[in-house]
Amino acid sequence: MNVDAHTGVEVVLPTRAPERAAAAAVREMRPWIERRLSDAQEVFERIAERAGTVPYLGTSLELVPEDGRTRVHRRGERLLVPAGDARRRSSASTAGPRARRSHRAWTVPPRSRAPATAT
Repeated sequence: MNVDAHTGVEVVLPTRAPERAAAAAVREMRPWIERRLSDAQEVFERIAERAGTVPYLGTSLELVPEDGRTRVHRRGERLLVPAGDARRRSSASTAGPRARRSHRAWTVPPRSRAPATAT
């Protein structure tokens, strides 16, 4: 069972399990699910409280977007950052394919896993 604050609750059943087993699992795990969602909400609230800042060595730096800036620079309690989100879009477009390639390289398909034989 996977609980995600953005996507909700996901129940993965064995191939031959009836769907009613998922409903039973959710009923049984309801207190745990609600705790997980509550914890996630608390995290979102803490993040929202520090909007416009980032933690840095036990303190917070104020994010200050600047047009024309291509690199990040710290000036006292301020972190000067590039304006806009072009850099984020750029890294997201390259990180996704890299992550998928890495995942494929390290994932072994289930049918190729053979039990070890003693010799």
